[in-house]
Amino acid sequence: MKKANFHPTLFHFLSRFNFQFPNSISSILSFTILFFLIGFIVITTFACKDDEQDYKDEGPIQLEGVWEILPSASHSKLDFNIKSGYATLITDRNIEGFLARETTEFILLSDGKGVRIQGESETVPTGYFLFQDRKKEVWLGLWNEELVRLVQIKSN
Repeated sequence: MKKANFHPTLFHFLSRFNFQFPNSISSILSFTILFFLIGFIVITTFACKDDEQDYKDEGPIQLEGVWEILPSASHSKLDFNIKSGYATLITDRNIEGFLARETTEFILLSDGKGVRIQGESETVPTGYFLFQDRKKEVWLGLWNEELVRLVQIKSN
């Protein structure tokens, strides 16, 4: 069987490491697939930076500010105050042509994976947001058993 002709410098370099060149089409194909698979794993492991990891590590301290709940028929907003451990729900309602603003206080509880938002006398949380679902200014989670987005509109 005839060996493939490779550049002599490359051949001498690789022969130092007991490298065997493939001598059939099937072994050339498997060598190529293995080479690309290893390259893909190395590139995705080391070259890709996970932006979400930054926000997971920062935890609840970066929640300070006003976040709008979308979709929301009553234009609800959450004002997180981490120092006090509370979040204030601000709801604007249109009652007979007049704008009425209601506020409700909720306790913020963190379990390491996310933030639970619940009333003091409640046992079931009103809202739950996982840290892994948070992007820079948008955070997906559950509010009143519905999937919602929190969009940061003001940071403190």
